This record gives sequence, structure tokens and C-alpha cells, in this order.
Amino acid sequence: KGFAHGTLMKDKMNEFYPRTFAFFESQFVETINQTVPWIPKSAADWVARVGLDVALDLTFDLMFPFIPKHFTEEMKGIAAATGVDYKMIRRIHMIGELTQGHCSMFGAWGNATVRGHVLQLRALDWDITGPFQDFPQVTIYHEEEGSNSNSFANVGWTGWIGSISGMSSAATAISEIGVTFPDSSFGKQSR
Repeated sequence: KGFAHGTLMKDKMNEFYPRTFAFFESQFVETINQTVPWIPKSAADWVARVGLDVALDLTFDLMFPFIPKHFTEEMKGIAAATGVDYKMIRRIHMIGELTQGHCSMFGAWGNATVRGHVLQLRALDWDITGPFQDFPQVTIYHEEEGSNSNSFANVGWTGWIGSISGMSSAATAISEIGVTFPDSSFGKQSR
């Protein structure tokens, strides 16, 4: 999967991954400078470059027992097809786990809708100065014969294989969400 995906979208991925990682680094530097503005820019740049890599690698190591094999295989396939470093691809996919981002979503059904159908809306509450809006992509994953899965559409960006929004052929939709002030209905937080 990853090799075909990377082959089809090679040029876009070769732009998306470096721009996205540079954006994350700049956000990290900005955060450091707002917290400790007396740190020289060169030092903050170094911390962002080395510290962010370490934090994202550690996040991957902690998450690894819960990551399906096909996810890492797809990232490796993309790396092989595009020439983008596998670790960069992997790190970019760990940013949501590291930051525990907070986005908005809405669902309505039954008497809350005109026809009683389920409606779902998701808003990605990320900074619009980043590169994401330049790389929109809906990727269709087809059910694999003999697997216990459904075909699904992954709504995200070029080269993004983690699902933050999507819908399956079984009419099931997902919205990745984090909350700032969860009540008891959200259950136990993972961190």
C-alpha cells in the first residue's frame, strides 16, 4: 500500500513532509521563546531540532505495542517510494499523540435532525499558517480479502495515513478529538 501511495503522490509528499516537520519545529521554537525568551535563537533551534525528534521517537516507542503492523509497513512503503526518511514520516504521524491536540466535532441524530439521520461535522482546529491546507487529500482504502475490515475513506493530507476523520463502507464515521475540560462522560484519559 505505502509504496503505491508514495509512487502516486511522490512529488506532493516530498513537499509535504519537510514543510510539515519544519512547521512543527518552528512551533516548538516559538513555544520555547515565549516561555524562556532569553534563550538565543540558535539554541532554541537546536532544542527544537534535537528535542522534538527525541520526544516524537519516544512517543512512537511508547505507542508501538498499540500500532498495527500495517501502519508501520505503509509508512516504510511511502519512504521507499519517495526517498523521504522513514523516521521523518513516523515522527510527523506521532505529533497528535505527543501534543494530544484538541479539535472540535459535532454529531446530531434522531429528533435533532430534519429527517432523523445521523449528521457529523469535524473541524480541524489547527493553525492555518501551517502547510496542511496546501495538501488536502481523501485516500480510499479498500477492504482486503480475508481481513476483518471495511473499505474506508481517510480525510486528511497527502502522505497522512493516520485517520483523524473518515467514513467506512459500513457507514461508520470517525472524528479524532481531544477535550480541554472533560467531564465524567469522557471516561479515563490515556495521559
